[in-house]
Amino acid sequence: MLLPEDVREVVWGLENKMRSWPMKCKFVEKENLHLNFSFLGEIKEEDVEKIKKKLNELAKQFSPFKIQLNGIKPIPSKSFVRVLALDVIDESGKGDLLRKKVVEKIGGDSKPLHVTLCRVKWLDKKNVLELIESEHVNVSFIVDRIQLIKSVLRREGPLYSVLHSAQLG
Repeated sequence: MLLPEDVREVVWGLENKMRSWPMKCKFVEKENLHLNFSFLGEIKEEDVEKIKKKLNELAKQFSPFKIQLNGIKPIPSKSFVRVLALDVIDESGKGDLLRKKVVEKIGGDSKPLHVTLCRVKWLDKKNVLELIESEHVNVSFIVDRIQLIKSVLRREGPLYSVLHSAQLG
């Protein structure tokens, strides 16, 4: 799900602050900031309609829920940092359940809910890990839909387009 505009503004502000950190990385563009339930990779054109139907069925089973974005977490770990992401606090547990149901019904590669900030090429691990500890975002929003998002890779960065949006509830 693409993040709401006001949440994107907050996250973009954090990304701009991180640009001065001792690291080289590829930041996620403001318009592409999203909450990922499952990464499907290459899908066949004839499968898009089936996926849309399954998303609609899943969406009916879940009411909207609130999540909170909090601290920055290194992925996969502090000792081997490939991605920096915002951690998601999902007190209702609905987000994680929805993520698991998407994988069960549709497939794909899924990690615990997070919002990717950047893909790391190089970093001064000690200093960046200290900076991570001092940064906190405290913004929450309502997850009220699940989306099928197409990503087209381009030289200047990926171009995302929403192929389908299924309202929860």
